[in-house]
Amino acid sequence: MDANPYATPRVELVEQGIPDAFRRRWTLAQLRILAWLCLASIAGGVVLMVLSLLEAFGDGAAFRVYADWLGLLLSLLGAYLLLRLKHLVESRFRGPSLAWPVWLSILLTLLGEGWSLLAVTDDALQGWNWQALVYFALLALIGATTLWLGLRLLKQENLYPSLRIMAWLDIAGGAMLASVLLLVLAVLPLLAATVAMALACWRAARELERS
Repeated sequence: MDANPYATPRVELVEQGIPDAFRRRWTLAQLRILAWLCLASIAGGVVLMVLSLLEAFGDGAAFRVYADWLGLLLSLLGAYLLLRLKHLVESRFRGPSLAWPVWLSILLTLLGEGWSLLAVTDDALQGWNWQALVYFALLALIGATTLWLGLRLLKQENLYPSLRIMAWLDIAGGAMLASVLLLVLAVLPLLAATVAMALACWRAARELERS
């Protein structure tokens, strides 16, 4: 029997709103690995805080070396995660480019980490010398750039709820970091922002799997 020419055509349904560029650029494995790397960054951040406390209240010289190397590794991992976040957002959503805040944040973070390793000592941080002033100026710039990144994220269209939460956490953490006075407290919203990024990666993986 011939098919009814007036029947509604049946086609394979593809989830609406997912750009082809997103499907071409990402795989399920890449998104899931990225989510686990976010969690690894959070775990490393917690360990770094513990090492900093042990350095302050215990044998500072013994723990300072471990904290320095772990801080450098986390900075490199954070730079990679920021780049992947840029690619994820720009391929999935429509909005202003994240290139400037992302690259500037990476540059300033690596400069700050290098300055901390090469020029900043415990004695330098106890007084208002030029090494300490440069270090705190870099931290303030990193905070301002993080705040800028959060504002850029909020301008994306149809943003995941987890990425919207991440944007607000970046704004709060960036403002605290830029103030320098709330430097220690800034760690908490920034770690929470990384949790939100991991949730966004898993959301993107589910979307890709359904499509």
